[in-house]
Amino acid sequence: MIDQPRSGSPLAFTAWAMLSGAAWSIGSHLLLGPGISDPNQIHTFALDIALQAVPTAVLLGAGGAFVLRRFLRNPLLWAASVLIGLPVGVTVGLLLDAAFLYRQVHSMGMVLSGEGGTAFMWTSPAIDLTIAGFILAVCQLPSLARGLASRPARAALWVLGTAASLGVGWFLSAALADTSGQSSVWQGAAMGLVSGSLIFGLLLAMERETSGA
Repeated sequence: MIDQPRSGSPLAFTAWAMLSGAAWSIGSHLLLGPGISDPNQIHTFALDIALQAVPTAVLLGAGGAFVLRRFLRNPLLWAASVLIGLPVGVTVGLLLDAAFLYRQVHSMGMVLSGEGGTAFMWTSPAIDLTIAGFILAVCQLPSLARGLASRPARAALWVLGTAASLGVGWFLSAALADTSGQSSVWQGAAMGLVSGSLIFGLLLAMERETSGA
């Protein structure tokens, strides 16, 4: 039987950071902001990005259920929350971002009309991922160990901290994107390492604050 790593051990931290890096390298296309020239395209992009998020969600959900289980009330609930929350989160992030851009385009008197349109929208992956992190963290709250998110302040810390970790992870990894503007598996790996490390640190800080309360 494999010994369960202590929640604050270097082994647990390393395992989660590497797992997160692998998961986001597989989902590296999620780090791109799709260009939209026709509002009708958004439905296709939304479905595509939801499907692209599934492999990443499977790895983060299943792997986290094992590596992070000392932080969890219910590992299976964690896995389910990630499997649902991440695809839904990145899709909602894309839709909200595109809706905002579409409104801005029209406020400037421009029109998106498909082929030959007079405007072209590029969504922001940083915004999309931050929104996704917010939705994902809300879904994860019931799976966290008793006491970690039992108070509104701790729940808010988890939600805002997770959202920020994805946004910060994207910004710190964006320098690894190639000159063509396409994200790479290396950028995805860097994104995962950064965001995974921040999330683990957040969990550890919440655990220590709870045990000291």
